[in-house]
Amino acid sequence: MTSNVRHGRAGPAARRGAVLVAVIVALVVLSLISVGLVTSGARDHDLMARRVEAMRAFYVMEAGLNMAVRELMSSIDADADGTIGSISDDASDATDPALGMGRVTVRKEGSGESVTLTSIGRLGQSRRSALMTLNFSQTASFMPTVTIDNPGNAPDPFTGNVHGAVAYTYSVGRYEVTNAQYAVFLNAKAASDPNGLYNTNMSTVAGLLGGITRSGAMGSYTYGTIAGRENHPVNHVSFWDAVRFANWLHNGMGSGDTETGAYTLTPDGITANTITRNAGWRWAVTSESEWYKAAYYQPASQGGDVDSYWLYSISSNSEPTTAQANFGNSAGGVVPVTSFTANVNGTFNMGGNVWEWTETITGGNRMVRGSSYWEEAYQLSSVDRFNWGSSNSHASVGFRVVRPSAQTSGIASWKAVKPQ
Repeated sequence: MTSNVRHGRAGPAARRGAVLVAVIVALVVLSLISVGLVTSGARDHDLMARRVEAMRAFYVMEAGLNMAVRELMSSIDADADGTIGSISDDASDATDPALGMGRVTVRKEGSGESVTLTSIGRLGQSRRSALMTLNFSQTASFMPTVTIDNPGNAPDPFTGNVHGAVAYTYSVGRYEVTNAQYAVFLNAKAASDPNGLYNTNMSTVAGLLGGITRSGAMGSYTYGTIAGRENHPVNHVSFWDAVRFANWLHNGMGSGDTETGAYTLTPDGITANTITRNAGWRWAVTSESEWYKAAYYQPASQGGDVDSYWLYSISSNSEPTTAQANFGNSAGGVVPVTSFTANVNGTFNMGGNVWEWTETITGGNRMVRGSSYWEEAYQLSSVDRFNWGSSNSHASVGFRVVRPSAQTSGIASWKAVKPQ
């Protein structure tokens, strides 16, 4: 009998079984690939979501730092947590300010010229942190200055070689202290005002000669500016008001002390008018020579007059016109501190607008410079000066401040902390 099975080849049934197995294996492999892709896609989606969440937390953290710096620079409590520079640092996430979709906390350490801020931004499960070290004078932005260089310059021979020589480089206020700046000072230091920093004449409306109002009761006084007069020079200030303002700047603004710093104020020293600038000062009322140099000095080699001093603070030996300075009551009172054109040193209104206190003692009084809105053109020259009682004040008198030029300003360092 002959077999009909051919050796070495499977029959039809066997072949069908092999194909079926191959199909099943292929389906299993495809299923495994599909499951893997789905799992990988879900994992990638979760990772992307966490990254987006972390990025948003980063921006929340950054916004918190910005808010804290704004508080320090403006001496305001932006988030109403009772502190300046800290943002709801009360250990309660629920009360932290909501910025966008997240919440933020900023802790502050240090004061005055060196402050460290630590910001933590949170969004969902993400948390981002950063440190910002501020090694700066926050007052530098609050009180703009210009640098007066050429240290060791000769005095003005026109004054008998008495005025204008300054041995060091320094930075002087670009303009007179304004109503807005002085109001910040009052709100920080004069809730009860035991030192009489506020003069009720400051609220004068007539004649453009006032600019600051006071409301509330003693212990909770608050101060504001008259609309349109924010940038007028503060007036009705005594020399001691100016000194306390300078001490406050020296001590970092905010709650900074007014009785120590650039000047050490004592009752006897005030009565005798013997108080002078301390070593290590960071802000002060200008000395007469600091003021004089900023107003009139320009080296002859740099385009100045032959003796390096101009007669008028508009960098000219010719009398100014009312298009160049505020005098002769031409404006009916004081004008904004940046009115007219700055002189060659970058300072405004060092002739006219208001007389300015200097710390220089002469004849038992303090020297006043610059003339005012009331005087005539010739009285705006470098010749005009007078000494005045330190406790006096008047609508025509304000002041300008000075700082060492070596004082730095701005952010010194900023770094992110490893995310938690």
